[in-house]
Amino acid sequence: MTLDLRTLLIVQAALMLIHGVAWATVWRVQPKQPGLAVWTASIVLNGIGVVLLVLRDAVSPWLSSYVANVIFIYSAGLMQFAHADLLHRPRQNRLIYISVAVVVLVWPVLLGFWPDERGYRTLLNTPLLAILAFGMSLTLWQSNLPQNMRGVFASAWALHGFFSIGRGLTGIGDTVHEGVMDPSLSRLVWACENIVATIAASIIFGVLLGLQLHRNVRQRNDQLVSELQQRADIQRQLDAALAQETALRREQHSFIARIADDFRNPLLHVIERAEVLTQNPAIASRAHAIVTAAQRLRTLIDTFLLDRQVSEHLAQQPQGEVELGALLSDLAEQRQPPDRPGRIHLRLPETPVQVQANAAMLSLALANLIDNALKYSPSDQPVALSLSISGEEAEIRVADRGIGIPAQDLHGIGTRFFRAGNAATIPGTGLGLFSAARLIQWYGGRFTVHSQPGQGTIFTVYLPLPGARDEAQAADLHRSGNHAA
Repeated sequence: MTLDLRTLLIVQAALMLIHGVAWATVWRVQPKQPGLAVWTASIVLNGIGVVLLVLRDAVSPWLSSYVANVIFIYSAGLMQFAHADLLHRPRQNRLIYISVAVVVLVWPVLLGFWPDERGYRTLLNTPLLAILAFGMSLTLWQSNLPQNMRGVFASAWALHGFFSIGRGLTGIGDTVHEGVMDPSLSRLVWACENIVATIAASIIFGVLLGLQLHRNVRQRNDQLVSELQQRADIQRQLDAALAQETALRREQHSFIARIADDFRNPLLHVIERAEVLTQNPAIASRAHAIVTAAQRLRTLIDTFLLDRQVSEHLAQQPQGEVELGALLSDLAEQRQPPDRPGRIHLRLPETPVQVQANAAMLSLALANLIDNALKYSPSDQPVALSLSISGEEAEIRVADRGIGIPAQDLHGIGTRFFRAGNAATIPGTGLGLFSAARLIQWYGGRFTVHSQPGQGTIFTVYLPLPGARDEAQAADLHRSGNHAA
């Protein structure tokens, strides 16, 4: 029976080449997976060893066989390394390096003394391959794989080890002419077993890799779930802290509001009585000082009340038609300095101008603008307060001839707690303009600021007239409907 061993080796080399390309592709997709690079290298080296056997007659039979068998032993060791790394088991370094050293050192001796006896060389290689296969079986058996899977995979590698031992015994039998097995049939069985072992090894490693990837994904999912749970806990803690802070702020604002209300009414009586006392020449100067101080405190209280109302209760304030002329007339009378009766110059149109707003809230906002104009301008300079109609808006202008606002500070007007750099020496909180701006915007209005340092400031408030505001709201509803459609 004559078989072409070279053809079988070519088939095995092609199979190893296909496996090598496939595993190299998997390695490129999962470059960080432990053991995958080593496994790919073992497949490629095994294929190189088979190619050397195919080319042994074209190169050097002695050198090709020698290098190929060293590669086979080392490749089997790399397979054990790959399984150990993939399964997080220790490598059997000493066993593998000793096996490679034995082949490297003993093979030349066997070739030198018995060049024609393949059985001796087979007897050297096959026990080493069997030992490495048993080591692979032990690695699989000691892993944390399911018991049934461990048994199947470990048994497969152990069977390969026993077959290698049988191959060695057959080879030595042929050498001593006992005729254990026909040499051609022996080579056929050896080549077929190598092909089956190659396919089985790839299948086993592929299954192990799939299980490991599945385990990695599951662990990553568990980590993500844990992180999400931790973030949810942190979010709940932040929500609780925010709710507590909000409650504390509301309690603080309520306390300030109660104190402000308790002070506001008595202050009005103080101002009224002090204004009466200004008629007495003997105490007029001291009465004016009392009125000025009391009005300053009232302005501060009004500012805090306005900020609280705007911050917490703006949406709850009832709205109605407000006649701006009457509102401005009352404000001019209330804010008129007692020692300068004509300081606020009021100019109103002949026809009433009405807007949709809350009278008390709008009065506080406009009062803040008037108080600022009085506070930041010399006492002998007038403050102009005017009302007019500009298109579909009511225009309220408050102009003074005071210290003005530096150009670099104009962008901060309307920001909470912001004060211009040249106003640091003048008492103030930085809340008034912020609250007034928010209130004006709530009523669909806007305001502009024009100022020159040393020459004065003009605040202009624009509020939509009732018809214009209804049209704007209808247009907003129309646009919202189109977007929804």
